[in-house]
Amino acid sequence: MFKTVLSALGGIMSAALVLAVAPAASAQSERGVGPASNGDLARGVRSMSAALVDPRSSPVTQVLPSRLDRQRNRNGVYTQQPTPNQILSTSQSQINTANVECRVVDAALLGYNADQQGVYEVSCGSGMGYVVAAASPPTVTDCVTLASRAESIRAQDPAAPAALVCKLVGNSNIAHMVATYGQQAGVTCAVDQAAMVGTSVAGNAVYEIGCPGAEGYWIEKTTAGWTTTPCIKVAATGTSCRFTTGEESAVSARAWLVNTPASACDVTDVRYMGANAAGAFYETRCGAGGGFVARLDNSMAVQQVYPCAEAASIGGGCKLTAAVDPRP
Repeated sequence: MFKTVLSALGGIMSAALVLAVAPAASAQSERGVGPASNGDLARGVRSMSAALVDPRSSPVTQVLPSRLDRQRNRNGVYTQQPTPNQILSTSQSQINTANVECRVVDAALLGYNADQQGVYEVSCGSGMGYVVAAASPPTVTDCVTLASRAESIRAQDPAAPAALVCKLVGNSNIAHMVATYGQQAGVTCAVDQAAMVGTSVAGNAVYEIGCPGAEGYWIEKTTAGWTTTPCIKVAATGTSCRFTTGEESAVSARAWLVNTPASACDVTDVRYMGANAAGAFYETRCGAGGGFVARLDNSMAVQQVYPCAEAASIGGGCKLTAAVDPRP
């Protein structure tokens, strides 16, 4: 027996679940770079929207029991299940109408909406999977959003009814599906973990990507293209990445400092300080004591390093370590 599918909002967003990004401390400085001239840094994460909202506030499709099932049987409507080929053909047509790029390789009919129009799960082979509800126009929700919504509901109420998730074999690997987005965003690591973390204030989905043994990212697709935010920057907003450890961030920072005056620093901690017109500034703490402030360009290449002893005027100075020069 089929189930009726209703489109619903995931509930009122709890204020505690809003992931707010800290506002910029000041406008970007247009002054030169140097220990005495760039104390004012913009600390906001400018590469992503100003706030994230809980994914449960996104419109999603839920499968719920309904008396319409019995009514269909009494009226002789939909008493015969469509064939697999019919399901593939119809779901592909709906995906095309929704302007979603997907060559459907597998599909399942989940049920019907209140207007007795079909709702389908589709697998797109190597790409993202979706649930598409026939309508004018069709409504589409990707499998990662559904998985994140279900996880949030379980975390808040383990006794809550099971939320709709994708079940086709091709849609079971969330990390693999998000890795496709990561490649489009310029992330080159072998993605080992991934999830949707929320929706930006601009209405764009924001995903977290975990990289094995290195720092991960938040990625967001905007109208101008993908924006990528390293987890070190995410931490500066007062939240954190689920799939990146402090040690993995330190590994990435050690790689930055190779072939610089700070190459001997065995980085044990790192934080994002802010940015100005000259670049982004990061503080690193060294295992042997002391630390450095490194200025990086947009490609994450180090342009200059300052011992903490000389960096008191840069973004408020070092916070992770005492201002001791670790160089011999």
